[in-house]
Amino acid sequence: MRMLEDGYISDTEYGAAVSEGIGFIFQDPKESIRYAHFVFYVREYLVNIFGEEIFEQGGLKIYTTLDPKLQDKAQEIIDSYAKTTFANYGINNGALVSLDTVTRDIVAMVGSQDYSNKDIDGEVNIITSLKQPGSSMKPLIYARAFEKNNLSTDTPIFDVEQDF
Repeated sequence: MRMLEDGYISDTEYGAAVSEGIGFIFQDPKESIRYAHFVFYVREYLVNIFGEEIFEQGGLKIYTTLDPKLQDKAQEIIDSYAKTTFANYGINNGALVSLDTVTRDIVAMVGSQDYSNKDIDGEVNIITSLKQPGSSMKPLIYARAFEKNNLSTDTPIFDVEQDF
């Protein structure tokens, strides 16, 4: 506007600049937090215990169970599956959590393939989200029904709500 007022550009040039823009392309901000899903998981846990105000004031010494070598390996595994298995089956995201079998501590957590990827909702931690497991639970439910009720593979089971 100021260039128009001072006579450096014409009304036509001003109109074109307003309608077409001046060619700036802004990039989406990228998080540079290492192990972002685990970091935010721990943050949420601590805020639930201490409250937002105490957490934000600082002064807390936080020690976690994350093993950087295992975390890097977990990310590498998810990345390798994304290039092969995911692509072959039309899957666009994946997650992995690894626990110490003795202490039950989380030693690695990949909440999604790429935290910065908006196309796959990368910021969503698949591990902690309340997403539907879909049909992946059916074999477990049906196996329990077979085990408990002496059903066989010949027994028709209708895909409706049932209490076994």
